[in-house]
Amino acid sequence: MGYALLFYRALTGINVPSDQAAAVVQALEQSMSSELTTKADLAVTKSELKAEMSELRTELKAEMSELRAELKAEMSELRAELKAEMSDLRAELKAEMSELRADMVALENRLTLRLGAMMVAVAGLLFAALQLT
Repeated sequence: MGYALLFYRALTGINVPSDQAAAVVQALEQSMSSELTTKADLAVTKSELKAEMSELRTELKAEMSELRAELKAEMSELRAELKAEMSDLRAELKAEMSELRADMVALENRLTLRLGAMMVAVAGLLFAALQLT
């Protein structure tokens, strides 16, 4: 037995006029059918939500894959830039070290010449001192 018939009988059982009881039941049926959700409605909504969530997962995976690719590309660019900068720095350091070596060799040569000149001078003084005696 349907709910509408039960409500109608309950209303007429408490002496509500038949036409008013029918109007109340009809209004109640309209309200229930437009405002209440059925199991079938919930099943459809659940199915739609599952499909939407699956679509969102797919989109999210695709976006994450794109981000990974972008990050890999940017990291590769940064590595290339760092390698180039390090190569430039190495070249500069090698050039500076070569200059320092050349300066050290020149300094060594000057010191050797000065020491040699001092030895000649000392030898000359000694020779002169020996001849005086």
